[in-house]
Amino acid sequence: MTFLSPLKSHYAKFKLGHAYEGVAYDGRQVITKFEMDGTKLIQKDTAVGYGEDSRIEATVNGNCLTCVEECNGVKATSIYERV
Repeated sequence: MTFLSPLKSHYAKFKLGHAYEGVAYDGRQVITKFEMDGTKLIQKDTAVGYGEDSRIEATVNGNCLTCVEECNGVKATSIYERV
């Protein structure tokens, strides 16, 4: 999966249910695991060393991708539309 943004791009190759070491967008060292919950792709990042754990739920509905990000009790929702 490739994530492109004006600030930073990220590439993730994974198998569902398998954990791997990586670096989060903010530079934290994390153990990341992807799982499916029905039609939602769940990404769980467990901080290694410093920082907080985080979770992202991604859902596709038609041409829209909705991501609900949560870290330390704070939630944000991002909606992307395919053009």
